[in-house]
Amino acid sequence: MNLLLILKAPWRSARAPVRWVMCGFFALLIIAAACILIFNKNRDGAVSDALGAVGFGLVYLWAFFVSHMLLMAMDARDLRIPQLQSSIVASLVLYAAICIVLPAIILGFLGGHALAIAFVMALCVLGGLFFAWLPRYFATPMGLLPALMIGARRVVDIPGPSRPEFLTWALPLTAVLTLLLVYRWRQLMRTRGMLEQGMRSPMVMQFRRIGENSWGTFGTAFTKETLSQQPAWMQAKADLRKVGPQAPLQAIRVALGGFYMPKTWRGILLTAAQFSFLLIIMAGVVLMIGLDSKISLYNALTHVALPLGAAFSTYGTALISIVTIARFSQRWRKTNTELPLLALMPGLGDAAKVKREFLRASLSLPMLWQIGFTVAMIAGALYLQVGTAIVASIAAAQLCCLALLPAVLLRVVGGRPLRAWMFAVGTLLMIILLNAGCVLPALARDSSLHPNIDYVALAVTAVWAVIGLVVVYLGRTGWRSLQHRPHAFLANQH
Repeated sequence: MNLLLILKAPWRSARAPVRWVMCGFFALLIIAAACILIFNKNRDGAVSDALGAVGFGLVYLWAFFVSHMLLMAMDARDLRIPQLQSSIVASLVLYAAICIVLPAIILGFLGGHALAIAFVMALCVLGGLFFAWLPRYFATPMGLLPALMIGARRVVDIPGPSRPEFLTWALPLTAVLTLLLVYRWRQLMRTRGMLEQGMRSPMVMQFRRIGENSWGTFGTAFTKETLSQQPAWMQAKADLRKVGPQAPLQAIRVALGGFYMPKTWRGILLTAAQFSFLLIIMAGVVLMIGLDSKISLYNALTHVALPLGAAFSTYGTALISIVTIARFSQRWRKTNTELPLLALMPGLGDAAKVKREFLRASLSLPMLWQIGFTVAMIAGALYLQVGTAIVASIAAAQLCCLALLPAVLLRVVGGRPLRAWMFAVGTLLMIILLNAGCVLPALARDSSLHPNIDYVALAVTAVWAVIGLVVVYLGRTGWRSLQHRPHAFLANQH
């Protein structure tokens, strides 16, 4: 084996924007953990918080960066490159050992339980790889696990790393997950062709489809080939009544297609059925915990269902903005026949009316869903009777995610779209803050989990306020660009 190749394998397997953003993100979390250890006088609390920061970073690092080595191993197999697969496996084992042993030694020297910390790091590494290598329909349930754990620990006794009972469940779980991960690796290496398309494909396959010029914009998510892979029952059942020159708003929605397509009641029910798997999982978890003899169903609903619903609503608001922006960024990125056909639709009127009708058609439906999620989040926070700082952080997060859609969309249609790396960095920062927002209400219910939670919430609110000012600036410049553009349906040249 080539030692230099083993060391360089993660760096060579991922695209440049991915590796720089993820390494920068992980470095910031390491700096945050160091600051916690230096300035927090409570040694046990400092080690616990630093462990959370490092573990959080490891999950993202292995899910979105190191997991790319699977793609390199598949290419090595197809190209029959000798010894490259074994070098990649050795690289995975080497970096996993470093990520597990190094934090355990440092935090153990500072007062933590070294063996327990090692198992926490191992679970973080395994969790990141499972997120990237499991089929796509497992991604969303796995994203809800942090909220589920925080809510469940209030009604189910789950020993943490600071308790000696932690190893009784962490050790067998780590062993089982390791065996499953090895099996998943071998399965993917044998049957890549069967798993590369559709919902059965692992998340890491989506990273390969995203080109250099569309990183972070889901550039291939809405292509004709991708949509044609969906089964017949997932295809939109359009409602073409009241569509024509006399109803330009509905006509534009039909032309945009997908999420915007006016659907019949049968089409709406079939679309809703796509989310039934996730909802069934959430309901099943709540019922299993609620039917436990030690607690009541009401406590399970309060401490488990509400955190899960908060995570779903939080990410729902952000994903609506991200996916909608991705859709329009791809359509306006290059000259094609679709935009001229949109411009030639009858009944649109002059250029000013075209812009108004297009903005109404493109923003009304997604923003309606986002407003619903925002109201649900604030209502849930008020029901939990959390502090004003927590409510302010939730409201700020939701409003920024809501305002992001019209701000960036105006720049796209106005001919000044954000560069891919800007959108990627902004999305990453948003995900970090949204993760913090998901756990703040649950932590606020128990002051022993984090006594300074209000100060943390105020800091998060201040960051969202700065992001809000940036969003307002983007929207203002986008609006001016759109006003100076002769027509809304003109492709961007960059």
